[in-house]
Amino acid sequence: MTGSAHRTDASRQGNGAGGHTLHRIVWIVGIAVIGVLLVYKLLPQLQIQHPSPEVSGVRTKAEAVKTSPGQQGESAEERPSPATGGRRDSTERTPWRFEGSRSNVQMPRRIQPAPSIEEARRLMNELAQIKPYDGRFSPEENAEIHRLIQELKKQGRAGVLAIREFLESGQDVIFANLFEQNRPPYSSLRLALIDALAQTGGEEATAQMASMLRTTRDPEEMAFLARGLELSAPIVHRAEIQNTVLTMLNQTLKTTTGQYAGLVHLFDMIREYGDASLAIELENIYRESPPASAGVALMALAKLPEGEGIPTLIKVANEISGNPEAYGTKYEEALRMLSQASRDHPEAGEALLRLAKTNRIGTAAFIQIAAPLGGTEPQLFTKPPTPSQPSYSEIYTNGAAAATWSDAEIDQRLGLIDQLLRTNPQPEAVKALEEARRKLLSINPDGLSPKIIKGQ
Repeated sequence: MTGSAHRTDASRQGNGAGGHTLHRIVWIVGIAVIGVLLVYKLLPQLQIQHPSPEVSGVRTKAEAVKTSPGQQGESAEERPSPATGGRRDSTERTPWRFEGSRSNVQMPRRIQPAPSIEEARRLMNELAQIKPYDGRFSPEENAEIHRLIQELKKQGRAGVLAIREFLESGQDVIFANLFEQNRPPYSSLRLALIDALAQTGGEEATAQMASMLRTTRDPEEMAFLARGLELSAPIVHRAEIQNTVLTMLNQTLKTTTGQYAGLVHLFDMIREYGDASLAIELENIYRESPPASAGVALMALAKLPEGEGIPTLIKVANEISGNPEAYGTKYEEALRMLSQASRDHPEAGEALLRLAKTNRIGTAAFIQIAAPLGGTEPQLFTKPPTPSQPSYSEIYTNGAAAATWSDAEIDQRLGLIDQLLRTNPQPEAVKALEEARRKLLSINPDGLSPKIIKGQ
């Protein structure tokens, strides 16, 4: 009995252990099934990425946030949560991102609002409201003008549109008449904005500058536009720049005599953007201009880059020399420009010397060319605004150019004067040439008077 009871108790204990084991197995299987179901349910919400150089640092489509018209620049994750009464619940979680075998949580990046035309217009309006008081800006106002212009350039396309609206309105703030130490680095707000367009660049800025080039009547504004177009689209608008300069130069010489507005800027553009094709056009302008303005057209010829206008200048002088009485003062102007150009282009000096040797330079003409040979050249002098002339203008008259010449340039002129003296001109011509020589020697007493003309 005792043994039988012992076996029965052992059997019961074994059955109990087996029951516990089976119970654990059931629990494990159940947990595994629940886990599989959870994974299956959550799988569409997981973002699986394979890191690669091409996508490193780029947000996935699931991270993109949509904005509503009333919430521009505010991401969906930044909007107030209805469930928290307008506050974002601090327990909300961002989506998980899996990269290979390692996962991490990445907070969404704030979307910066794009520049708006309203903001650009606000900046433009603030800029236009800064006006000089009693002929000056304060240092703070100068700094604010600079800051607003820089901010406008940062607005990109919106800034370009705001600038275009202001320029097309015809408004301006003039800086040119201010005291020098208090003046911004532009003569007007319009020029500052044109420069801002050039630095901003892009198709719209370039198109705006090209449109203004066709309509502007201000030579300085034209020069800024030309520089901006060359910066934004080199060569593309070169022919249009040349045509505009020629048209304005022709109109200027026909409508005014002795006093011109912005001629320096026109000459600068001819020197910068001209080529051999302009020589014929400038010759035609010279022939059509009144005698008092002829020298300006010839000066433009002499300013073409790389001496492109010198052959035409020589041709004009040779042509006139056959019948100088028929051309009046135009012949003297042609010879003066040859003598002036000879400092940079020896071929102009050679042509002048040939005319002297063949007795085609009379006494009156010799006296006229002696002045530029001695350093008194026709120059453009800027006149400040007056009540009757509210803008800067240039006067075309003689000036002491030799004060800026180098010793080598003075020696070159001394050599040309000595060779002209050896052509045996009339006494009055000799007197004028010797006076020119004396003036040059007073600037450079050690002048060597080298023979610079070929064949001498």
